[in-house]
Amino acid sequence: RGYNIQMENCVLTESKEMCLYVAGGGNQEYYHNTIYNHYSVQRGTPAAYFCNYYELSVNGSIITYYGDLDVQNTNNIFYGSNTNELRTAALDQGICDIKFDNCLIKINDSLYNLLDQRNCLHNINPNFTNYSEFDFSLSQYSPCKRSGIYLPSVNCDILGQARNNPPSIGAYE
Repeated sequence: RGYNIQMENCVLTESKEMCLYVAGGGNQEYYHNTIYNHYSVQRGTPAAYFCNYYELSVNGSIITYYGDLDVQNTNNIFYGSNTNELRTAALDQGICDIKFDNCLIKINDSLYNLLDQRNCLHNINPNFTNYSEFDFSLSQYSPCKRSGIYLPSVNCDILGQARNNPPSIGAYE
């Protein structure tokens, strides 16, 4: 019931539902990722969803599995065409600790205040170079430029370019 995941410098995009769905427990770290969903059909799900449980239907009954979930998000972009591109949920039976540091998050104002977040940008367009052509590099006007926190273990971007100090938020420097 637990996953150990470390994901860095990845781009997750254009999903009919969620680009990133984390359910159950585990220790997870997400560094310098771009999670952007602008799918052509209206969707009722956010780009990313984190929760400490999942439900299965077995012989007509719903069985809920839960675990302790510890997630660290640093220097990630959560953006897309919906009003809320990030959702978190937790059951009381397990620990659910989800942190966001130096991220850009598109989320409803009332939900934003419930997040454990530090130094995050809120509801600001990341100004990608050309998202319609799947170019998620940052334009010169991007608020994500040099807005991250330096992580010595992630010293290059998705293209192998050295990270600045402070680095940009997202997969591209």
